[in-house]
Amino acid sequence: MTREEAKDVVFEAIQAILDCKGICLTEELDLVDELGFSSLTYFILLARIEEKSGKRIPERKARRMETVKDIIDALL
Repeated sequence: MTREEAKDVVFEAIQAILDCKGICLTEELDLVDELGFSSLTYFILLARIEEKSGKRIPERKARRMETVKDIIDALL
């Protein structure tokens, strides 16, 4: 998976979960502080990303991810 493909998967998942097709997503956005993810929506986001990408994000990495970039990097 290329970085661009990973970015597309993550951005599409965020837009679907937050129903925010019009907002400008960047890799630097904080998942909790700026996007408002709760622990439940974060879990749903990761499940959707894993399903769409076919890749599993290890739990130890998932616990440390804070930004959109962190999720993209975990898929590479």
